[in-house]
Formats: sequence, structure tokens, C-alpha cells
Amino acid sequence: MVQLDEDDRAKAIGANPDELSMAPLVRRILVPTDFSEGAHRALTLAIKFAKLLRAAIDLLHVQAMPTYTPVPSVPGAVPLPPPVPEAAEGIRESLAVLAAGVRESALECQTGTVEGIPGDEIVDYATKIGADLIVMGTHGRGGLRRVLLGSVAEKVLRAACCPVLVVPIRRSGGRE
Repeated sequence: MVQLDEDDRAKAIGANPDELSMAPLVRRILVPTDFSEGAHRALTLAIKFAKLLRAAIDLLHVQAMPTYTPVPSVPGAVPLPPPVPEAAEGIRESLAVLAAGVRESALECQTGTVEGIPGDEIVDYATKIGADLIVMGTHGRGGLRRVLLGSVAEKVLRAACCPVLVVPIRRSGGRE
């Protein structure tokens, strides 16, 4: 890997060296992943930022705990059984592959998995590890689908303890 000096780093992000030295330090970037195309695009961008900022990357997968309401008129939800161990092993293997790719870029990388509500768990994890930046993808849902399904990215944007960069999914025709 080619190491950039301060002048080259500043030039790469369109700043002068004095601005770079005064910029807030980003040393730890959290990249939540659901292994989707949007998450892959976010990781690619996070690697570029991490190289420029000399930051480490933390990969996180949240295993959403699905719930159901047994009777529509009765409030409350009942959690479904936990995922089978084979699924958890597949998630760990997928995270290991992503982490290996990050490390091939000469960056430090840690991985984590948690269970729960994705937006809440991402915010909690970012706080726990002291993330300086969250870079995450979005599925690009709009309208009624977003209202019904919610937006993990929106929840993270509203509650995160640090800046959040949301990378949109590429739409047909190359538009973002």
C-alpha cells in the first residue's frame, strides 16, 4: 500500500494541509452490513475514507429479531425463536470474508454481530466502540414501503452519537 504524506492526503480530499490538521479526527469507522448491494457500496466508500484518514473499520451485522402479533387487536409482540446456529455460522463466515477484503487494503478491521432491532443496535454499537463515523448503505425504499417497513438508516441518522454517511443504492440509468 502506498502511504500518502499530509500534502497528498489533503489534496486527495480537496483541502489544504492546514485544514486537514484541524479537521476532526476520524479513527474508527463503523460499517453496518446486511450483505446487500447497498451495504457493499457503503463498505467500498468506507475503505476509501479509512485509507485517507488512516482509520480502522468495524463491520457489524445485526440479526434482526422478527416479531409477530398473535392477535391483531391485542397489543404487544411475541419474539420468534432465535436463528438456527447454521445461520449464525454463515453470518460469521460472510463477515470474515468482508474483513479479509478490508485487511487486504492494509486497514485494521474488527467484526461484530448482535441481535435486536437494527437501528437501535447500530447506534448502541457505535457508542460502545467509540465510532467516529458510521458509513451505511440504504435499500432506497420510498413511499408506502418506507412507511410500513421503516428505515434503518433514518433511525441511525436521528439517534447516532457521531456523523453518519448514508450511501444510496444506485438506481437504473446510473442515477444516485
